[in-house]
Amino acid sequence: MNDKGECDYIFIIMMVAVFGIFLTIMVGGSIPIDPYTIQIKSLNDGSQISGHFTLGSGYIKQDPVFIVYERLQNEGYVLKTLPADDTIIYEDNPSIPYIRVSGCAFKLEYEIHVPSESIIQQYALDGKL
Repeated sequence: MNDKGECDYIFIIMMVAVFGIFLTIMVGGSIPIDPYTIQIKSLNDGSQISGHFTLGSGYIKQDPVFIVYERLQNEGYVLKTLPADDTIIYEDNPSIPYIRVSGCAFKLEYEIHVPSESIIQQYALDGKL
């Protein structure tokens, strides 16, 4: 095989690979997952700081999150963070607080079910400029 034929062959393989990756992302990411629940022991809100710096320039980003202890089958606990933008909280008095996870592979949605009066209403106007 000459050099031009080899280049054509490699180009075709690369295009098929790129198309395959693109198709996997587009189709695989939109397939809904089966909803499931997670029992939780505690819940707190907070923020997660991330950033990137290169050669004297960059950015810092602070995203609101919910922090929970997930109850495991073996009675242990694991710390998890959930993005606040994809989370809804319901005060509906479940017997055991839990999270319902649904959505698609690349975009999960969370419903946190907690006892009534779990959300503290707080208004603070400090008047600082």
